[in-house]
Amino acid sequence: MAIEKSNTTAAAVSGDLVVSPFPTSEELGHALRNGVRLVVEDDGGSGTSLSLSTLEATSIDDVFGSELTKASSVLGTPLRLVRFEGLRSSDYDDSALGAWAIFSAVTPDGETVTIGTGATDPVCKLVKLHELGAFNGETCVAFEESKKATAAGYHPLNLVRVKSAEAF
Repeated sequence: MAIEKSNTTAAAVSGDLVVSPFPTSEELGHALRNGVRLVVEDDGGSGTSLSLSTLEATSIDDVFGSELTKASSVLGTPLRLVRFEGLRSSDYDDSALGAWAIFSAVTPDGETVTIGTGATDPVCKLVKLHELGAFNGETCVAFEESKKATAAGYHPLNLVRVKSAEAF
């Protein structure tokens, strides 16, 4: 299923930038440059995204879905990108973007996992990879924890490319 880019211009509301669940990299860049948080329109709270995933299922296990896996739970695991689910608004006040990304990937043992991350680097890269058509089952990535801590002592997550021959 191809997902089209948003054809509407994002609107700023109270210092926030309202975007579709599939924003452009330009919209994310605008938010980062201007220090505003993203507010994702119709961010799945209505259940539409879950219903569509169920209807597109190809197996009994897919019908019942999977638990959302935290990116920190798959650190260092090679992941073959298969589906970008879009962004959702974040409830965390310390989130730089105010949104998190959800995507599906296949691990080297063949398990399909649905992963959520709110880390800025992975969110930006996942949006750009979606724009570039990288969720085709051929692009492999992995999450890494930054070796350098922030001023608050936090080690942010980064998304790095993994050569598919090494991963699988």
